Parts: sequence; structure tokens; C-alpha cells
Amino acid sequence: SLWNTRVMNSLVVLVACLAAASASYAGYGWAGAHYGYAPYAYAGHGWYGGHGGYHGPLAAPVVLPSGYLADTPEVAAAKGAHLNAVANAAHRNRGRRLQRKHRYGGQR
Repeated sequence: SLWNTRVMNSLVVLVACLAAASASYAGYGWAGAHYGYAPYAYAGHGWYGGHGGYHGPLAAPVVLPSGYLADTPEVAAAKGAHLNAVANAAHRNRGRRLQRKHRYGGQR
């Protein structure tokens, strides 16, 4: 039976080597990366049909002297609203810690 095991192991290694040697890159299918097996007519521009279709202006980020990006007015307003909500919650809590009855991993 040891002989049969060696033969089967050798056969498995041989088949794996043949599969690896004959493997190749599959490409994008028929029509491109995002279209599966749709015909080429639906692929969009050229071979790779996965364009996003965004036609707006390019972003012009403001970089601070420290190297970080400056917040837009919308982001600054959202941060202010969030910090205000955090301050209100802390005031309502009056410095007490939250009492959790259940923690991760069971009861305490």
C-alpha cells in the first residue's frame, strides 16, 4: 500500500505541475473588466470599458503648510456639528462614565 501512496502522490504532483505550466492569464473576458461576457458593442471605449463617466471639474485641493489637506466648508460644518453633539452628550452625562452591563466576551 506504500507503493500505491507514492504512485498517487507522484501523480498528484505531476498533474499540479502540468496545470501550472499550462496556465495563462485569462484577460478581461469578451468585453472588458466590468461587463462580464457582454458583446464588444457594450464595452464602451476600447478594450477596457470600465470608465466611470465623471465629467465634472477636477479637484483642486488646498494643501496646508503642514502638508495636510484643508477641510472644505461642508466638512468643517459637519465637524463642528459633531463636536457640538459630543459636548452636549458629555454635558448631559455630567462626567459619569457609561455603565455597560454587557461587554464583549460575556457579562461582567
